[in-house]
Amino acid sequence: MSRIYEVMFLLDNNAVRVGWKESKAAATGLIEKHGGKVLSARRWDERKLAYTIKRRRRGTYLLAYAELSGASVAALRRELDLTESVLR
Repeated sequence: MSRIYEVMFLLDNNAVRVGWKESKAAATGLIEKHGGKVLSARRWDERKLAYTIKRRRRGTYLLAYAELSGASVAALRRELDLTESVLR
């Protein structure tokens, strides 16, 4: 059974500056790789971080809504932790 999830990605600002479309496609591609369907994905904001994450002081937020099965959420979360361009 699939449910709709709200997914907030914090992307590496350096990767976003190189190419927004590529960074967005990489993040949403992970959802599709795990059997999900991206319903909506949009750039939310670029912000200064309260504390450094992976030596970065700024990040760009991507807000996505996706339809995923419960079993694929854990696998997606694990892969997001390993992806370099996704800070959180």
